Amino acid sequence: LIDFKGIGFSGRTKILLNSPRIVFIVDRKYEEFWYEYIKPWVHYVPVKEDLSDLEKNYEKIESDTDLQEFIKRNQREFAKKYLTKEAALLRIKKIIEEHEDG
Repeated sequence: LIDFKGIGFSGRTKILLNSPRIVFIVDRKYEEFWYEYIKPWVHYVPVKEDLSDLEKNYEKIESDTDLQEFIKRNQREFAKKYLTKEAALLRIKKIIEEHEDG
């Protein structure tokens, strides 16, 4: 699955990361809060914004079943931890608490 940015950001990324398939994420300018926790080649396959490395990265993942399973396992764990309603509410709470002191 390949996730491209839209005009602003891709709302599909969370859905794709919850799937049982490897996700390729194209670099983007705008990111959601959980991007600080996601790691290339651990939770997803990275792709440059100009797609110049898409074919090379596809061939790499396609030829390495151990890497595929590693990413799929980590992707599932990441989604369960960071891509839930509860995780989003905790993030909102943290932001509010940080701004209450300022």
